[in-house]
Amino acid sequence: MRLALPAALALAALAACAAPPEPAPILESSTTEAGRLGFDPPDEVAADAVTTPASGAREPLVVVTEFLDYTCPHCANATRIIERAERHWPDVVQVQFRAFPLSADGEELAVAAQAAHRQGAWRCFSNALFQTRGDWVREGKMGREHAIAGAVARCGLDAEQLERDRRDPRVLDKVREDRALGERVGVDGTPTFLVDGQDVIPVPFFGIPPDRTFMATVRRHLAAAREAVAHGRRWDSVIVLAADVALEDPEAALWLVEGTLPYGAEPEGEHDHDHDHGHDHDDAGYPYEGAYDDGM
Repeated sequence: MRLALPAALALAALAACAAPPEPAPILESSTTEAGRLGFDPPDEVAADAVTTPASGAREPLVVVTEFLDYTCPHCANATRIIERAERHWPDVVQVQFRAFPLSADGEELAVAAQAAHRQGAWRCFSNALFQTRGDWVREGKMGREHAIAGAVARCGLDAEQLERDRRDPRVLDKVREDRALGERVGVDGTPTFLVDGQDVIPVPFFGIPPDRTFMATVRRHLAAAREAVAHGRRWDSVIVLAADVALEDPEAALWLVEGTLPYGAEPEGEHDHDHDHGHDHDDAGYPYEGAYDDGM
């Protein structure tokens, strides 16, 4: 049945004015990371746990990973792509969010966001930092602390607990391990999106991959995963096998379903940012303050 033109226009106007859908809730940990840490069911995670923020399916067929930096001008805009995947495949795709700070300033904010995750507020806190970035990015330490305080107030967090968690060395270890992981899988900027840990989505100059490219890549991985499951494979072995084949390393994909190395552990054969990074980096391996100013 066809609607009369005025009625159709009225419905279109209502749809345009409707509030956007709420983003998917953040899980307390990525699916099997919770099991590895001994939490059952996965959403009952100890208050002092250090876990990877994730959303979507608890037993996914595909894992999308975003490596992000809070000082990056493009990471805030990339949230729409992630939210589209969350809405489109809530039962079969899990999105994991990992820090890849490009500077010591970014590391400080990533630690604060990871601390907020302990209070179940990673997404609220992250959105608050991104949405106010234009106000604090050029104000130095004072601006960052003001942004953190504003995010605490906006998200209704316990400020004293957040400060304690920011000082917890395990939280800093988690942020640095995420960055080290990104470097091992070829991340060299933000935002970077990986599908099953091995299919890097091309990101153009303006920092956001085309929706069509992103969605098509996820669909391709889903089709392969569904076929494997139909032949009797477990969901987690499907993800690991897909990445193993591409990376030619039997252990290269385990982080997708088991989280990172035990927090504070150093990857075998690697050193924790104590090698020479050149004259334009500080002792933690990050460019000096100001090296990533927009200039745009």
